[in-house]
This record gives sequence, structure tokens and C-alpha cells, in this order.
Amino acid sequence: MDESSASVGPVIRRAGMVALLAGLLMATPAHAETTTKTWRTGPVDLRSYGTEQGLTGTRAPRMNGFVTAMYARLVDAAGRPVPQERVMLHHVFFVNHGRFPGDRRAGDCRSKNGETFYGTGEEDQAIELPPGYGYRVRKGDRWRVGWMYMNHRPARDRVYLQYTVTLSDEPLTAVTPYWISVSCAAGKIYSVPGDAGPGSVHLRTRTWTMPRAGRIVAAGAHAHGGALAVDVADERCGGRVLATSTARYGMEDDPIYNLAPVLHEPAPRSMSVATSPAGWAVDRGDRLKVTSRYANDSPHSAVMGIMHLYVAHGAGRPEPCPAPPADVASHRLAFLGAPGREVPPLEQPELSALGADGIARPVADLTGPIAVRGGDAAVAVRNAVFSPRRLSVPSGAVVRWNFGDPVQHDVTLVSGPRAFASAYTRRGTYRKRLVAPGRYKIFCSLHPVTMSQTIDVRP
Repeated sequence: MDESSASVGPVIRRAGMVALLAGLLMATPAHAETTTKTWRTGPVDLRSYGTEQGLTGTRAPRMNGFVTAMYARLVDAAGRPVPQERVMLHHVFFVNHGRFPGDRRAGDCRSKNGETFYGTGEEDQAIELPPGYGYRVRKGDRWRVGWMYMNHRPARDRVYLQYTVTLSDEPLTAVTPYWISVSCAAGKIYSVPGDAGPGSVHLRTRTWTMPRAGRIVAAGAHAHGGALAVDVADERCGGRVLATSTARYGMEDDPIYNLAPVLHEPAPRSMSVATSPAGWAVDRGDRLKVTSRYANDSPHSAVMGIMHLYVAHGAGRPEPCPAPPADVASHRLAFLGAPGREVPPLEQPELSALGADGIARPVADLTGPIAVRGGDAAVAVRNAVFSPRRLSVPSGAVVRWNFGDPVQHDVTLVSGPRAFASAYTRRGTYRKRLVAPGRYKIFCSLHPVTMSQTIDVRP
């Protein structure tokens, strides 16, 4: 995906928030200035062990005012929440295209039409901005939602995305959302090698320039399995950290860690959110460094580190390095196994195969002949197959995967000496030089049960 998100604002417990929003809807008179709306988009039909993704239009509020809170989750036809171990909400993000083309624009890695203002995923987060602030919406705004869902079961499934929006027509202070990724590669992904010792940490940083002065009033992050934290620091003041979003994982008995086969490395159950009504003051041109921190003692392929800042534009710094605001708070939604674990569990994906009964089971190795090459090698990705399926190359060889299917595929390391992954691709070539000797187990993350490969790298 190109963008993902974490929530912002004083986050309350999931059940409490749903009850609060429902109470507001029932108790607020018609003339009140705050309302809540709940809508659905879908359905999406998922094939056995299937992954589906899309970017589709969805309902906008159709009013002039502000969004002050928002929450999204997967539900079934009866409105019941769908657990992650059944269908994983890998990510969802909402984009406001404004009233006409070019009305809203975003410019993280590259400028594009539309402004991403809320998202969630496996971290299951809500947004509630500090009192007095809101995300401005106008009658005639056009919203789209980007999503990816993963079915972990052999049976077909049908899910809906349900989202609740709290709206106000009070004269609030408007915030502008900024999504800042540490990687500007295709899909905003990168890989953590995972070849260091126990307790090692991999850092990925990117410096972003503030386009306008103002105050950061909320900050959260989106990250994948293996993440420890994502933070934003002020380079003008010696790299002082302004806000941090920390990861928490469920306990050993969490159903998400007891699936077989493992088709996707589970992300954190929770990423914290920092808020401050007073805000962190910044000036136009300030250089803010975003850092994504991952455990580096095992490979993590195709990860993300995206910081979400909500900025109230206006007066900037009262002095070169003002004291941090005194009202900073850190919050997270309740989650299964809370307060959870800080250290990521080792839950690497597995190669698998479908049995005659249609159930996928883990396999230790693939079957069939091994194609031995004396140097560089080419792999055809066609008809939903890697060919050759088993390959052997010398250390230092460059392997080229040539894509030629009408649907997207990728190349993702499942396990092996060092992590790597390609972007989703229909046509073109992905190249990787394999240096570290060992066995590389690979699959297409969009078709993990049916598309797999092994590459033995000889010393």
C-alpha cells in the first residue's frame, strides 16, 4: 500500500468508544452541534486464503464542519466484529479528494491528489483529536478508502468495512494531516535484514521539511511485525524527540500467534498515540527526522514506518527551542492481552501447500527438480507460478524475477539469511543480488499458499 496510518488523540477503550458514539447519536437533539454517523462499505468477498485490496469510493459526511473522531473495523453482514485470526484487516486508509480535482493534495514522498486523514489496520486504532481541534470537511467532499484484507481460513468469507465518524459544526481549530514515510520506494516498503544478534535494533530514518508553521497536536504511527517504535525528532534542537509511537504485542495465547500455516507476520496489536492540546511548535522549513525502529535479530520483509502528524497551522516557535508542552499524553486502545509485550514475538511466515481437502498446511520444503546455475539466474513469474520453483545459485549471483501476469504478484522472503521483498508488480523485472549463503524461502504475499519458491545460495 502507499499509505497507512495510526490513530490520534486521547484514545479510549474500544468498547467505551463504541458506546460513547452510540450514546451521542441517541442523546443529541436535532439542533445540537455534534453528531455521529456510522456507515459501511462493501461487501468484499474473499476466496480461500485469499488477499484482496482496492481503492474505492465511499460516503463522505456531506456537510461543512469538522471530523473530531473516527473509527473503522471489519464486520460481518450482521454487524458483528470480525476477529483478526479470521480475516486480517491489514490496513485501511481514508482519502479526501475535496470538492473538485486538486482541491486536496498530499506531498509526502511525491505530490498527489487527495489528502489521507485517517487509517487503521492490525493495530486497531481510533482517532479522537484533542478538544477544540478538528479535521475540516466541506459539503461536496469526495472520499475514497484504500484497503487490504487477508483471509486466514480455507472457507470463503464476506466482510464489510464499518466506520463511525463524529462530526461538529462548531468553529474549531482546523488541523492538517501529514503522512511521513521513512521509505519512498514503491509501496513505501523496505526490509529489515534480520542478520544481527539478539537485542539488536535496525533504524531507518528520513528527514521531512515542514511546509508551514504551526503546532503538532497529535502523532501516531503505522508499522509492521517486528516494529519497536516510530518517532519524530527536531533536528533544529539537537535531534530532540518530539513524539513517539510505541508497539505492543499480544501474549503467547493470542489466536493470531496460533495460526497454521502462518501466511503473514502479525503486526503489533497496538501502536500508541501522543497528543498535546498545547502542541509542539514548529516553523516553516524545520527539518523533522522520522525514525522507524525494528528488532533486527530475525528477518522482516516488506515493512513500513509511517508517522502521522496532525498540525494546527498558525504561529510557530516562540523561541528557537521552546520547552516541550506540559500536557503531552500517550494513549492506546484496549487490545487482546493488554498491556501486552514490548518485544516482538518470532512469528515468521511459512511455506505451505493445499491438501486434497482444500486445507493449507505448512511444508518444510518444496518438491521437484532443482535448477542449478553457475552465475546469475532468471525466474519467470507467469500463470501464478515461479519458474523454476527450486533454484541454486552461487553467492553473489543476481536473480531476476520477470513478471508477466495480468494480476499483481510480488517476491517476499518468508525465511532465510537476509530479508528482501519487491513491490506488487504486473509487468517488469525485480532484481536482487544474493550474497549470504543459505536457503531462501520465498512466496508471493498476495498468493502465499499457491506461489512459493526456494533458492539455495552456495558459498
